[in-house]
Amino acid sequence: MMMKYFRMGTRHWREAFKGIWRHRMLAFSAVLSVAVALFLTSFLVLVVLNVNNVTSNLEKDIKIYATIKKDTSAEAIDNLIAQTRTLGNVAEIQYKTADQELDDLILSYGEEGKIFESYRDDNPLKATLTFTLIDPRDAEATVTALTAFSELDKIQYGQETAENILQIFDTVQRFGAFVVLAVMVVAVVLISNTIRMAIMARRTEIEIMRLVGASNFFIRWPFILEGLIIGILGSIIPVGLTIVGYTQLYGYLTNQGQLALVRLAEPSEILLGISLLTIAIGAFVGILGSLFSMTKFLKK
Repeated sequence: MMMKYFRMGTRHWREAFKGIWRHRMLAFSAVLSVAVALFLTSFLVLVVLNVNNVTSNLEKDIKIYATIKKDTSAEAIDNLIAQTRTLGNVAEIQYKTADQELDDLILSYGEEGKIFESYRDDNPLKATLTFTLIDPRDAEATVTALTAFSELDKIQYGQETAENILQIFDTVQRFGAFVVLAVMVVAVVLISNTIRMAIMARRTEIEIMRLVGASNFFIRWPFILEGLIIGILGSIIPVGLTIVGYTQLYGYLTNQGQLALVRLAEPSEILLGISLLTIAIGAFVGILGSLFSMTKFLKK
């Protein structure tokens, strides 16, 4: 029994490759159609993943800055830090004295900052607390909670800028996901139409097979395998282009020192997953396209 299935499977694969070779121009057209659709899909998936990465890094950079009133004692500051740590959305607190703030100011201006040394004896700056948040999207609620502490003077975190940027990235994420889904549907349609053309070119052969008593299962499998092969072959091109293109882009930005600004995801973190996904999608849409195409010819 096992030998029977093995011989049948071998025959189906042999017929699938023969069919592709006999109609190689149609198969080549199908492979190109799949390659274009999957390349667009891979590109959009890369965009969505990197937008997620940029959004995640941006959210990590959103912090709340608060100044402490001048007359606050050291003991009161310790109590303030201890109490604000209990807020649910606070991950970390950094305390800086007024002198440390002055040091940072002088350092930020370089050689010209030495002019501010004259303020050492009468420092106009205040001690500060910097709050790193667990969920930056709840920054406004955390700011509201911090206003209850009388020791704090001015509280800020760039609310409008942060919200606008996050909203833009959310829109890009949703749009990118929609376009990826739409392109996948188009890929299925392209493969289905191309396989249908191949089947129509062989409809006489299919009719003869049915007349001699071949089952739908027997007729269908070589075409399903053809779709699978075409889908996998069509995925190889976009996988190669994606790996080479993204690696080159990442290396270029690294060499130019612009990676800190753009913050692309590292190739090792995403390329393997995208490659496997692209091959899986290619195989799936190839099989699906073949099944859709065979329906018309296998109706009794």
